[in-house]
Amino acid sequence: MSWMQKLYRTYEYVQEQGLDDENLALPFHMSKAVHLKVILNDKAELVGAERFEVKKQVPIQVTEKSSKRAGSTIASYALHDGLQYIAKTAGNYLTIEYLSKVAEKDNGKKWKEFLAGTDEDKQKFADTEKAKYKDCFEFYEKQLSGWTEFGNLKEINIVLQYIQKGSLIEDLLEKQIFSFKDNILSAGKDDPFSLTIVWAVEISNDPHSDLWSKNSIKKQWIKYQESQSREESEQPELCYITGERDYAAKAYPKIEGNAKLVSANDTSGFTFLGRFLSDKQAVALGRDVSQKAFNMLKWLIKRQGIRNGDQVTVAWAISGKPVPSPMKDISSEIDWDNLDISAVENPDEIVAQRLPENSEPSPIGR
Repeated sequence: MSWMQKLYRTYEYVQEQGLDDENLALPFHMSKAVHLKVILNDKAELVGAERFEVKKQVPIQVTEKSSKRAGSTIASYALHDGLQYIAKTAGNYLTIEYLSKVAEKDNGKKWKEFLAGTDEDKQKFADTEKAKYKDCFEFYEKQLSGWTEFGNLKEINIVLQYIQKGSLIEDLLEKQIFSFKDNILSAGKDDPFSLTIVWAVEISNDPHSDLWSKNSIKKQWIKYQESQSREESEQPELCYITGERDYAAKAYPKIEGNAKLVSANDTSGFTFLGRFLSDKQAVALGRDVSQKAFNMLKWLIKRQGIRNGDQVTVAWAISGKPVPSPMKDISSEIDWDNLDISAVENPDEIVAQRLPENSEPSPIGR
């Protein structure tokens, strides 16, 4: 786990240096590609909407569970999300015509079965999907309500009031952001249900309306997540990375796609069985460490990762000093008599390897 400790220490170092980089997410946040901004006024009314023509990544609030969301798992992000979570009437637009259009573009097994089914089978499929969307919205609404009660931030309360009206899709149709033709909801060339939507709230005397960039919202979400552990009567455990007691992480974020470096959901194989009775006996990682380490890894990959197909290699120094590329042979460029080892954490180890037997190490790095 030394790699995770180094990622955590790097995150702490970057924070100490005051590096303001939106791509380095805070705990319980992640960088997400977003597509559409919905603008509300202080009366919880939609006053505008804007498509991002250029690919845009912003930090959004997440829970432990939603940070690794995949497949049919119902776990909403805190505030910014897709239509199935934030639009109360999303299920009404899962028409047979719309689902057929999706199925024609998707080669998945369930969609092939949908196209091959009878009209009755297709309607049952649509009803099942509508029920899922209803559950998604209720999950999002409940989570947002809990956050609102915890902190009573005006902007969050306005978003909650608006989504409870259940008019988001209809308002976007009126603004001609979406269209509904031949019983199919669309957003230009895009599938509206594939879009991630972010919120902006215009309040008098507040020039900053984009909620994803507000520090007050970021900080309060972190406090809210930390309070959830205490309310659930969890007991802090020994973190194997810091050696300090913290609430143990229950889930671990994805890095890219659905890839995860730490998995805690295999209770049937021999991941830990045979040595331990439970996964917690094998290792316990603090929630704070887990969030910071994985966010730092994502940041490093985006900033200086070397890609070879699906493989990514990252080399870095905790201090931020330049390090040689691990993919390049630089042996001919090295001045072995005047090595620059300032980026090495324990320079004496390097020096000791180069000294003749029985000689004293250099005071470099002491």
